[in-house]
Amino acid sequence: MNASDAVSRNAMKVVGKFGDAKEGRLADRGSRVRGREGERVREWDAASEQRDEARSPSRQSHTQAAFRQPLTLSLTRTLAGLRWKFPVFDEVCPFAPCGLAAGAVVALLAALAGLSCRRAPHFVRGDAAAVVVVQRTRDAGGAPASAEREPNNTLAEAQAVAWVGTPPAAAITGGIEGAVDGKSADIDVFKVVVPGQPVAASLDAGQAADWRLHAKRLSVVVNPEAGLALSLELLDETARVVKAVAAGPGETVGLPNMAVLPGGTNYLRVRAAPAPVKKGRGTPDAGAPAGSLYRMALLLLDFEVADEREPNDRLESAGELSWQGGSALAAGLFGWRHDEDWYRLPLDFVGPGWVLNLDLEGVEGVAAGLAVNDSAGRKVVAVRGRKGEKLTLHNLVLPSVAADAGAAAAGGRWWYLVVRAERGLDRERCYVLHAEAVLPVY
Repeated sequence: MNASDAVSRNAMKVVGKFGDAKEGRLADRGSRVRGREGERVREWDAASEQRDEARSPSRQSHTQAAFRQPLTLSLTRTLAGLRWKFPVFDEVCPFAPCGLAAGAVVALLAALAGLSCRRAPHFVRGDAAAVVVVQRTRDAGGAPASAEREPNNTLAEAQAVAWVGTPPAAAITGGIEGAVDGKSADIDVFKVVVPGQPVAASLDAGQAADWRLHAKRLSVVVNPEAGLALSLELLDETARVVKAVAAGPGETVGLPNMAVLPGGTNYLRVRAAPAPVKKGRGTPDAGAPAGSLYRMALLLLDFEVADEREPNDRLESAGELSWQGGSALAAGLFGWRHDEDWYRLPLDFVGPGWVLNLDLEGVEGVAAGLAVNDSAGRKVVAVRGRKGEKLTLHNLVLPSVAADAGAAAAGGRWWYLVVRAERGLDRERCYVLHAEAVLPVY
């Protein structure tokens, strides 16, 4: 054996001894690390169980605990494994706070996981009806109520409505004496003077037809006691009935969007309504006892540009739709059963070869119908839907002046769009009617 071989063998012995010693130290250190982290895991398990027992037994708390604990333990064990596998983790920070730092990271991640569990669920609705909720500036029910004063059976004896606040609101408590089977001699009449400067005198002949553009929105809701069926009528200053609605015993009756002119005088008439006759019976249901009470709430607001303005329940009183670019829009209410709203849509704006698309975004709980009538009021096409269903009439070919028999008499081409509540009502949420003129797609 030469000198170089002896040196090589001695060097290998030294390296082997050093490697064995280092492996022994690493194994011992790994055992200590696993022991310390095992202690921490057991302490964390005990603390988590104590916290879970202290919490209220709600489903959310159990869900959060079940989500956080496995994640925290998994992170703790992962970090422990890294420190056992790579002892340099301790050598980088050989003092105790290194373990505290790892615990702080785990606690932070667990806290973030807990916050994610508290997020409110988000529900995505498919093809549900898109509705517009009427945002009232003030609830009419909040106005101080005044008592009805008898006699107020006639227009001459009508009790004046006292407006308060901004926007103007009023409330009245009254009673229908002797209401049996919808029959009673008691009639309550109230005089409604709309605040503001009169505008009727300033309208010329061309503006008279569009008087509703200057009108205020009068909302009236009457809530009777159980068993009392009421009818509600709105009269103009000449005692002409503008609109009359009725409801069954104990049901609310209302006129949510009546057009009234500032400075004008109107009347509200409340009386007992005939009790409905149930199917299979020849006599009506029992009426309300004598002296049944009701509460009437009134609110005066401004109309928005596209708002429906009642009355518009026939061709002669149809509301005007205005084109904005290539579309026209209207928002209305199904204020009572079988409410029917007419809109007049001018067609002279639409170029030749174009077609019309109509979409009616319905209201949940109301089954609606949509119809198109020509300038003479004859039905062109119609569609009905289920409650809350959206209705569409697309690719409607517009008639020429020669083909539209009523166009010459009307002074132009018009279509009347009719929206009707086939079943149900909703005085709060609006339907949206959208008309669009487009070039046909083949």
